[in-house]
Amino acid sequence: MESWIAVLILAFAVSVDGLGVGMTYGMRKMQINWLPLLIIGTFSFTAVLLSGFAATFVFQYLPNAFADYLGGSILILIGVYAIVQAYHHSKTKPEEVKPITKVDQVKEKVVKFEIKKIRIGHPNPQKTDGSGRR
Repeated sequence: MESWIAVLILAFAVSVDGLGVGMTYGMRKMQINWLPLLIIGTFSFTAVLLSGFAATFVFQYLPNAFADYLGGSILILIGVYAIVQAYHHSKTKPEEVKPITKVDQVKEKVVKFEIKKIRIGHPNPQKTDGSGRR
């Protein structure tokens, strides 16, 4: 019974994460067709399934307490890394931005692309004025 409760809690957590992503797309008025949703769902399902199989295989040889220590250590390292990055970022002065007057002054190319077949990366073109805005 406890394993089913853990599975339900995990499913709820994943659903809440997906809800947040969906709300973000909705607030940006982006619509996603069924094909990208199917691709994203398939990869998410496969990643969770493979990680479950890998964990089952690995922890046949390691004690369960090791999983707690490993997971906690990873979370602590991520937190420390985020704090160090924020501290480092606050100490550096932003570079002065000079306006570009000639095309020759551009040192790096900006590449903009969209995948038209599965319509990722832009709002619904039927509801726009051609500029990408609604």
